[in-house]
Amino acid sequence: MHRESDWLFTMENDRWLRTDSNWRLLARERLRMCSDDDGQWFGLPAPFDATARFMEAVGGCSILTVRLGPRVPDLLLEFEGDHLLEVPLDSCGYEAWEAGQVGGERWIGGGGGVIWRVEP
Repeated sequence: MHRESDWLFTMENDRWLRTDSNWRLLARERLRMCSDDDGQWFGLPAPFDATARFMEAVGGCSILTVRLGPRVPDLLLEFEGDHLLEVPLDSCGYEAWEAGQVGGERWIGGGGGVIWRVEP
């Protein structure tokens, strides 16, 4: 999931989400983890593995809703079990996220608040 310069989330039905931005996972209205936690020690015996922890939390859970933020296209994915993945738009010039389906259309949350739809 964590690659050299971005994060790739793969989901059921060949859907995917890619982001260079920070993301965070909430559970029951509390912060469970964020992308910046990956590799941190936090006094643990091994560095925090955000990929493994994310999969423990929502691996195998269905996505219930996909929403955009009210003012800018922050991406919000609500999973079963009261988990919410937030990918905020964090630049006025760069894309924050890109989502799509293998072989299908893609959606890009662009800098400054624009959303682009790209056909296959």
